[in-house]
Amino acid sequence: MITQQYGKDFQDFKQENIMMRVKPLFVASLSMAMIGCASVMPGGERTNPAPVVNEGGETETVTQPATGTSGAIFDPLGDPAQPLDSPDPLLKQRIFHFEFDDSSLRPADFAALRAHARYLNTHPRQRVLIAGHADERGSREYNIALGERRAVAVRQFFAAEGVHPTQTDVISYGEEVPLNRAQNAAAWSENRRAQLYYSQP
Repeated sequence: MITQQYGKDFQDFKQENIMMRVKPLFVASLSMAMIGCASVMPGGERTNPAPVVNEGGETETVTQPATGTSGAIFDPLGDPAQPLDSPDPLLKQRIFHFEFDDSSLRPADFAALRAHARYLNTHPRQRVLIAGHADERGSREYNIALGERRAVAVRQFFAAEGVHPTQTDVISYGEEVPLNRAQNAAAWSENRRAQLYYSQP
């Protein structure tokens, strides 16, 4: 009856009114879905970007590792055990541990670090990301700085062995990505580390 009385004008008004109510809801729903999808790892938990500082002082952004529902660590930096085209067994060691509140490299790790330096020197197109970590004791800010000092210590060792600065990048995760989630001395010792990630040349 109303449609017949007011004709096309009423139909136009009715459609515009519905669209004005539905459109904001649709846009809001779509935005929330996009935000959710953009930052969820396969395990279902969100991640935050972490800055990577290269030798030139430039920063890049990578996705920070997150733990999935199973407790396993999903590492978007790649497989830390990615095989390299070298038979040297020392290259299998990609994790280097540190003493409490210290960023000094252990002499026991020098042979493996030299093997990595030799590999980088003979593969000038190869790059490596050095990720520094700390145990959970101390403030988040302090542990980020400590993780960075540990990663930089490895980079400086490589530089002293002749590795070109453009082949190495450093990042710190502080206490955020533990290898062992227990809260005891053995776990803390395992979590204080620098870890190497080779990129595809």
